[in-house]
Amino acid sequence: MTAARSATQGLLVAAALVAAAAPCAAAEPDAPAGAAAPDPAEPEAREPPAPPALSDLELSNRFQKLSAPQGGYGRILLGLSFGEGLRFNNPYRLRTPLGATAESVSLTAPYLDVHLGLAFGEPDGLQHGGRIGLAAAVRGVGQQALSLGYLLLYRADGPVMPYARAGLSVLTAPDANVGGELAAGGAYFFTGALGLSAELVGNLFYGAGTYDRKYTAYPVLSLELGLLVDLEVLP
Repeated sequence: MTAARSATQGLLVAAALVAAAAPCAAAEPDAPAGAAAPDPAEPEAREPPAPPALSDLELSNRFQKLSAPQGGYGRILLGLSFGEGLRFNNPYRLRTPLGATAESVSLTAPYLDVHLGLAFGEPDGLQHGGRIGLAAAVRGVGQQALSLGYLLLYRADGPVMPYARAGLSVLTAPDANVGGELAAGGAYFFTGALGLSAELVGNLFYGAGTYDRKYTAYPVLSLELGLLVDLEVLP
């Protein structure tokens, strides 16, 4: 009887030990063969932080800088024009009056004008620069005039180019004189570089006095028609 009781107690103790060891084995599975144990001192790997987002204003400024045309753009304008004008003061009784009397408005001598212009600015937009021209009468009294002035034009994708200019007109023959000059006109290009030009030119000169007036002003309004060559200077 005592031996049987001792055997039963031994079986109960063994069963309790087996039941206590089973949860530990289930909670900690065996590591795969050859795997290194993790180092608790090594930090966890993290993704690099994303760059900060640009605002709409910053994006717009960067786009404008990238899309802006490069500097150094310009154009060279070469022209040859034929013109004739109206003289609104005729103190010397010129031979070409348009009215019934000798004091009426008279015609100036026809002339040729060779000119060169330089302009800089936006390729499609306003451009400004300078212009120099030399005009010479083709009939009557020999007369030459040198014009120097500021040039402003607008060039776009279309074939039409309006422009205006202002400056001085220097008479070199037969008598030296200096006057002011204003002009406005335009050109129509039937090719990329060659076009027809039309220009209205106003001049004002002061000359010697007469019996009627101590100081005499000579306003002249002229119309010029010609050819214009536009040469682009790319950056």
